Amino acid sequence: MYFPKHFILEELVDRMTFETKGETAWALFRDDALIMIDGIREFFGAPVRINNWHLGGQFQFRGYRPPDYQGGAKYSMHRLGGAFDMDVIGLTADQAREKIMINKDNPLLIKIMRMEHGVNWLHCDVRPLTEHQVRIWTFNP
Repeated sequence: MYFPKHFILEELVDRMTFETKGETAWALFRDDALIMIDGIREFFGAPVRINNWHLGGQFQFRGYRPPDYQGGAKYSMHRLGGAFDMDVIGLTADQAREKIMINKDNPLLIKIMRMEHGVNWLHCDVRPLTEHQVRIWTFNP
């Protein structure tokens, strides 16, 4: 099991999941997804915000989303522990996506399979690509 170097569990799960599962919630994530977010943090050399509910902020469902979560797609990678919505501090989402695409073969970014475009946050996930998709595949919300 991989434990990220740059993120604590509270940044990756919602309050209820943290309170009910505690440290066992790490098992909800795919290792490649956790490696992915560490790589993004190291690539940009800047803080990356995912959830901030534990600091009094508004975000709690930008990482893992529990089965009873009412938003998002039914088969979202968020529900499978393989996707994160984030903000790279100091960059817009478009700027972050552009830098990732220009540098997509950088070893720190190699785990990113897909990105969502047309949104004001950076969504990256590790969903396996289909036969005709290329890394990094971009999709609409």
